[in-house]
Amino acid sequence: MTLRDSKDPVIKNTQPDVRSGRKWTANLAVEEAESRLKHKEMVGATQLGRQGLGWTTHKWWSSSSDKERRKLVSQEIREAEEEKRLATAVGQAKQGAWTRWENVEQRNMSWSVLWQMEPLRISFLCRSTYDLLPTPANLSVWYEDKTDCCIACGKKGTLQHILSACTPALASGMYTWRHNNVLGVLVEAVKLQVDQNNVSQAPTNTKRYISFVKEGSQSRSYSSSSRSSILSSADDWCIRADLDGKGGFPREILITTLRPDIVIWSEAGKEVIIGELTVPWEDNIDEAHERKLTKYSELRAECKDRGWKASCYPFEVGCRGFVAHSLQKWLRDLGFNRRELKSVSRAASVAAESGSSWVWSKYIQRSR
Repeated sequence: MTLRDSKDPVIKNTQPDVRSGRKWTANLAVEEAESRLKHKEMVGATQLGRQGLGWTTHKWWSSSSDKERRKLVSQEIREAEEEKRLATAVGQAKQGAWTRWENVEQRNMSWSVLWQMEPLRISFLCRSTYDLLPTPANLSVWYEDKTDCCIACGKKGTLQHILSACTPALASGMYTWRHNNVLGVLVEAVKLQVDQNNVSQAPTNTKRYISFVKEGSQSRSYSSSSRSSILSSADDWCIRADLDGKGGFPREILITTLRPDIVIWSEAGKEVIIGELTVPWEDNIDEAHERKLTKYSELRAECKDRGWKASCYPFEVGCRGFVAHSLQKWLRDLGFNRRELKSVSRAASVAAESGSSWVWSKYIQRSR
């Protein structure tokens, strides 16, 4: 497109032979993309997913420059290839299971991230996502003489069973160790956020100066750059996490046997925030979320009867490292900005994925 649309007649008339593979031709792909973009302009502005009307701005083919048109064509070709890949994945019952994860954030892996990862970790991430690891269930399909039973408990040894549902692995503390690793990452970030909030909300003795306005001009309205959060209502927040036997619900609020993963409370504001982490199989994220909401519904009601404002945030990080929308919502409500939210989500994702990789390696060692 750069040579074809050049203003130099010599370059424009001398078209090179663009070589590509047997299954994909660059010239044909560009022509199809241009036709689709022109057709979209004829159809008009449309909204996709849950976006509201007028939420996104549209760039039309007729009003775009040559550089913008090249960018639009590249984006259109990517979207077309992604549609083909998605259509193929939907028809695959096992390898396309990720298409049914509705409440899971997309995990985009850039080349810079891939170069920093170990080869075994990349292999586990890709093969576990598409269920291509040599589990007993897969080996029984690939080889007729193999059994599909788990060597630890005798049940069907699927990847879901090994990573999240094997009773001996649960009894030995493997799943609990993985859960605590993810929880430790989140607790460290939340503690820092709570401390920063308590300092910023505390009253100071600094003098306030009068801002004078020049005659004939209007006063400027300064808006705070920090996002409002549920922590902004008080400056005496305390946090307690169910790690190393130090958990438990605050006795000054209510005496109960329940032990939430994270409890944040303020005595001055009479408010308590309950956070509960689950590291489930990605297909069961919605079920785990509803189960945790039901578990703490009575506790919330009892806190409200005692005059405390209680909120419960169940959040999930999939055992293969895919973060649910619920974790992002919880972090946003606590006041994390976009950069901090991305960093914490990535750290929790890596912790869950590394823990599952360790669980898988222990299973392989036992099978040998």
